[in-house]
Amino acid sequence: MLAVWIFLAKFAVIIHSFTTMEIIRKQDYRVNDWSGGTTRELFIHPAGSTLAARDFDIRISSAVIQQTESRFSDFSGFTRYIMPLKGDMRLTVGGETIRLQPHRLFRFSGSDEVKSENTPGAVDFNVIVRSGLAVGTAVVSSIDEPSAVGKSVVFALEDITVNGCRLPQGDTAVVDGPVRIDGLAVRVRLSDNADYDK
Repeated sequence: MLAVWIFLAKFAVIIHSFTTMEIIRKQDYRVNDWSGGTTRELFIHPAGSTLAARDFDIRISSAVIQQTESRFSDFSGFTRYIMPLKGDMRLTVGGETIRLQPHRLFRFSGSDEVKSENTPGAVDFNVIVRSGLAVGTAVVSSIDEPSAVGKSVVFALEDITVNGCRLPQGDTAVVDGPVRIDGLAVRVRLSDNADYDK
């Protein structure tokens, strides 16, 4: 039995060795100022697409919000996910007010009329996905998927390791293939499997 476990451990190491990974440091994020605060773009796909042109399939960002009330822009044709990283945030969607919870992504349609109220200096985490794209979004801790395929975008909610590489809080890893995460993170998984949509 011990020999079997040793073999499986070595096999997992071999599988992970075929992973490609890009690390994006927080100081390298694209930063845009707007009337209500500052937004950092963590990831956008495909490369070369922009928020203004709305020609992206997926965009991941984090905003520091200085004004206490705002209305979300219309993103018809997209699905949105949002989560607070710092401060208190409430959304009013369809007449219902929802208090956003740490480590819990709230999903809504980009066509919804949304009003936001928050404490000054609140920080959020945003994912905008073109409707119909197979994407999994989740807050995860200590996962190991040696047989995973496709691309994963991992945002560190604390100091973590991804496939054995240290990833400080606030940095992002883009992993193509098998992935192991030790620590608390947001994982956005792009997949060819249309059933994978959380």
